[in-house]
Amino acid sequence: MNNSYLISKLFWNQCGQIVYGKESLAAKFIEHRGYGEGTPYVLNRDEIYASFPANQVELTEEDFSSIGALSEGQRKSFSKNVMSYSQSPGTLGNFTVRIEGEIFRDEVTNELVFEGVLIIYDIYDFNEADRPGNDESLVTFGRIILDGDDFEIFGTIEAKQIEGEKMDVDGVSTEQIVNFREVGFLLKEGQIDATTVGKLAK
Repeated sequence: MNNSYLISKLFWNQCGQIVYGKESLAAKFIEHRGYGEGTPYVLNRDEIYASFPANQVELTEEDFSSIGALSEGQRKSFSKNVMSYSQSPGTLGNFTVRIEGEIFRDEVTNELVFEGVLIIYDIYDFNEADRPGNDESLVTFGRIILDGDDFEIFGTIEAKQIEGEKMDVDGVSTEQIVNFREVGFLLKEGQIDATTVGKLAK
């Protein structure tokens, strides 16, 4: 491994920390591309929240009705793929979210309920895409300059949804995930203070 290759990786690792923050997921991805040798990156719970899909991934009324009638105690398998993107810069681009699990009728409330997992998949590869703001320029620059290896990104998290309600992702609603991600960004940028965050958390 020559010195120019090592310098390039070190330079981009530092750039990622400066642009996105030292502990950010985006900086971790840049570091992994430089030093991970193409090995997959498995997202943990907090990282899934940090890069959560910007568009809705909940089951629709049509999804619930598509399974047809359910007899008492019966469960039916359900799965679908949703194409999404993250609003967190430098993380996931156009990626796949697979909703996979079972739908059943709650014996007490008689409501239809989905229980299963969200499976996230993406390839970190500096590909061309329609990215907002300066993101596409940064990716183009990185594709030309940054030495490293593309890698796959995987993430799996438990999910539950009652028909007509927001999906809970490991006990937290999708609405809360998006709101607190936005709060974290505003706090980092100094646009709100910790007292305001405390009030929002109640």
